[in-house]
Amino acid sequence: MKRIQFMKQQKLLSLRESKSGKRLRLDGAGRHLRDKEFDDQMIAWIRTQRACNQRVSRRTIQIHALQIANQADEEETIFKASCGWLNKFMLRHNLRVRIATTVCQKPPIEYEKKLLDFILYIQRQRQSNIYHHIYAADETAVWLDASGGKFVAVKGAKEVSVLTTGHDKLRLTVMLHKIRPSSRCKLKCTVQGKDSAATCGITNALDGSEDGEIHCFKEDGPVPNGMIRLQQAREMAEFDILAEGIAGLFEEVDVEQDEENGFISDGSVEL
Repeated sequence: MKRIQFMKQQKLLSLRESKSGKRLRLDGAGRHLRDKEFDDQMIAWIRTQRACNQRVSRRTIQIHALQIANQADEEETIFKASCGWLNKFMLRHNLRVRIATTVCQKPPIEYEKKLLDFILYIQRQRQSNIYHHIYAADETAVWLDASGGKFVAVKGAKEVSVLTTGHDKLRLTVMLHKIRPSSRCKLKCTVQGKDSAATCGITNALDGSEDGEIHCFKEDGPVPNGMIRLQQAREMAEFDILAEGIAGLFEEVDVEQDEENGFISDGSVEL
């Protein structure tokens, strides 16, 4: 028994001293590596996939490792790509299972303009119509994309982007709403929430005093400068309404003055 242990130790020492040996020790993790060429090929493939914002899961790494192992010439080596090997491989290369922080698709160019137009449109509708009941509603999408939300990426990365599978629009829409506690709701499914419905600020104060509650206009939202742009748009809308009123007033005065003098502006003069 002692002789067998001695032979194994001598074999390990000879492999470490020889530069051509496949059993090496990495500088970072300090774990034994059976085949450095295979390990470099695997991490290069993962980095290439992530550079293209492709999803790389733990199962995908195992499948790709088995494909490379089956193509190798060493048929005597039995490689199973077990979970233990995968955990050590990810630990050596500082890889972790992450959740996507962002998608590669960017917001539309007119995203901010469309939001401002919608808010001002709701304001005009409330000023011109009398609404007895206003519901604070929210549509929540239940996505049918089965590609999974977790994949392998570098540990500590602040941004983890991923390409979509092209099935982003396959979803179910669940609508949530909130009214005052004293009001009745005709919908069958309701969810009790806060007593106040001022959660977005779009349908509450007409003077713009609650615009700070708009979620997408906050500092960490998609349009952080939307608050200032909305105030400017409100001022421009009020100025346009005032200018139209003054122009209509002058036009009405001119028409009455022409009728008193016997002039018809639309009539032709015969000589």
